[in-house]
Amino acid sequence: MGLFLFCYRKNKPIFDYLSGIFECDTMRVCKYVDISQNEAVKKGIADMKDLGQLIADKNLKKGIRQGKASDIIELLSELETVPETLCDEIYAQEDLMILKRWLKIAAKAERVSDFVDKR
Repeated sequence: MGLFLFCYRKNKPIFDYLSGIFECDTMRVCKYVDISQNEAVKKGIADMKDLGQLIADKNLKKGIRQGKASDIIELLSELETVPETLCDEIYAQEDLMILKRWLKIAAKAERVSDFVDKR
């Protein structure tokens, strides 16, 4: 970590420029490079922005799915011990609509077997 901080302070402009690229901050990039005539840099910034949004969207959806799966397992755990194989199956489910349906079933279940039978 100390070496990184030393390098960062020594080469601050390059790190500022690179973070501008990664954060898709055109104004910060313009402090170091004239991009008005550089279509490749403009395209690179746009591509990074698109890639960043794609990654953010994917991770957001994954987080929502994991949250629903955790909620299902928590509800079922209040009833009785949830078999590990069922937990694995719930966490493996990638369809958010199915997880939403399972959450409603888990909320109404009186036993884990009720959930298993109705899902």
